[in-house]
Amino acid sequence: MSIPTLRIDDNTESILRNLVAYEQCSKGASSKCFTDYIIFMDRLINIWKDVELLSKHGVIDNWLGDNDVVAAMLNKIGDSVLISKDHFSYAETFKKVNEHCDRKWNQWMANLRHNYFNTPWAGISCVAGAFLLLLNLVTGVMSVLSYLLN
Repeated sequence: MSIPTLRIDDNTESILRNLVAYEQCSKGASSKCFTDYIIFMDRLINIWKDVELLSKHGVIDNWLGDNDVVAAMLNKIGDSVLISKDHFSYAETFKKVNEHCDRKWNQWMANLRHNYFNTPWAGISCVAGAFLLLLNLVTGVMSVLSYLLN
């Protein structure tokens, strides 16, 4: 998935609020792209760690400095905004992401990465442990074979 970069600075909140208010008040527009984008970002971001992750991957360019302020701002803008389920631009994206996350294999891999491979040292120690287990298994098999052949 590719998301364009959103630059967050001192003027971003007022600009986004005005764009959303304009779209909400205009009667003829069936596509409300700014409103849909704000709802999308609101659902992606809940806490400062989400902002940190999106900043790390280039989705958010944070000029405010504090990730907690950015998270609060984007969550506040999305409050009390009406969206049309028939014309929501990101409905298919949400559906695909939920399908991806609901697969058992993806849940297992995410759990493995989160709990066992969250740092490089954890990954290295896991590989070393598997290697030592394999060596121990080979020596056990060799011991049994040498006993049986003698």
